[in-house]
Amino acid sequence: LLIEWVAILVELGILVLLAFRVRRLVSSYRAQRSRHAYAIDALREALADTVGPRLGGLMFTELAVTWYAFAGWGKARTRHPMGTVHPGYRHGGYPAILGAVIMAVVVETAAVHFLLGLWIGAWVWILTFLGAYSIVWLVGDFNAARQCPSLVTEDAMLIRTGLRWRAEVPLRTITALHASAPEGDALAVTLFGKPNRWLECWEDITVHGPFGIRRTARVIGLGLDDPGSISLPGDTSVDSPSPTPPAPDPRPAGAPSRKPPS
Repeated sequence: LLIEWVAILVELGILVLLAFRVRRLVSSYRAQRSRHAYAIDALREALADTVGPRLGGLMFTELAVTWYAFAGWGKARTRHPMGTVHPGYRHGGYPAILGAVIMAVVVETAAVHFLLGLWIGAWVWILTFLGAYSIVWLVGDFNAARQCPSLVTEDAMLIRTGLRWRAEVPLRTITALHASAPEGDALAVTLFGKPNRWLECWEDITVHGPFGIRRTARVIGLGLDDPGSISLPGDTSVDSPSPTPPAPDPRPAGAPSRKPPS
């Protein structure tokens, strides 16, 4: 019960802080909007500018999860004026997996609420809240992937994996686009399943995760719904299968070649 009250007080404190700085937040958002492909990215930067990177990151995650969970049920984005859209929310059969996971969480939460409520009435509501929040987070993450897919613009590839991972990869840094994993360390940023395309870069790329998590990688694995549709400007193209090397000639060096009889 004490934890629940502390969480409520923290949330109220954040809302009060934001209310006092709402004018600065709106001004910063308007300034950032034209610089970003998606409004949600502009909101993230505006919150960081208004209340600081750490607190802004936490507030953004909570706001984005809630928004996309309840208001993100529109048609999935298939076009964008800034470039070519490459969604990945269906990769690996993720919608079916997500539906099964949500059903399991609902059944488990209901069972725990009923059984534990007979003995520990206070704690059972905390567990129920955590189960409900898990569902909200999963749904919000999925809808964010539908509404804000990865995007290839004139000078960069914007990697977006729901609310989990994001990165901006300048096209000039990309050395290859692989159909299979190259050698060396790599970072997979799929919603579910193994990557089906791999970006290889000549310099480290910073990949941002939720709650301020950061990773660096030179090879990034993507899970795309239609991997064959992605193409990048310049000479960067998907690897073709390596040709089979010719069989060694058994004849001694310098021996004349023999023509088959006609």
